[in-house]
Amino acid sequence: ENFGSFVSGPTTSNCGVTTCTLTGGWVNATNGSEDQHDWRTDAGGTPTTGTGPTGGANGGGPTDNYLYLEATNCLNSTGLVFTPCINLANTSLPQLSFSAHMLGSNQGELHVDVLSGGRWHLDVCAPLIGNKGSAWVNATASLMAFSGQVIVVRFRGITGNGGLSDIALDAITVSEVTSAPQAAMQLPSAAPCLNQVVQLVDVSTNSPSSWRWIIT
Repeated sequence: ENFGSFVSGPTTSNCGVTTCTLTGGWVNATNGSEDQHDWRTDAGGTPTTGTGPTGGANGGGPTDNYLYLEATNCLNSTGLVFTPCINLANTSLPQLSFSAHMLGSNQGELHVDVLSGGRWHLDVCAPLIGNKGSAWVNATASLMAFSGQVIVVRFRGITGNGGLSDIALDAITVSEVTSAPQAAMQLPSAAPCLNQVVQLVDVSTNSPSSWRWIIT
């Protein structure tokens, strides 16, 4: 199933004042009791210059919607958004794929959790933390442990300590893996400066179960 297109209801620039209603079975958590603010929809750039994407991960132009957290007036705060129920019956190697955009010098964190059997399984893939540059980052999470179950996926975004920390989500898909694992690594910059710390992001696909990296 593909959950990559969204439409929202009323929004506000003040953190947590107005609930943003999403369609297609997607649900924002309740502000004040579950989280502090809501995920919203957009199809162009986010309101704050220097953060957020200029368009969706699918390259669909002005109609290519994505979800995002607006950091302005919502610093160091959590926004939770839930998928519809996902039925993994008759699956053996299900995989969650999504694209995240995390540009900004104050960038925060993005976590992915799964509700199964009445409890939350936190961080089913490595959290994305800090500035990831101006490109969409592709990420996957194996759902093999939940095969045969009905689950809900929760995206848990945490804004940073400044307005340059909008977080965006797009191209969210659950599918069955039908090919061998493929190793891949993503860098925030192809040409890092001397003595700069480089964060390598694992973007391997097709549900690998073990890793052995050799970096030269």
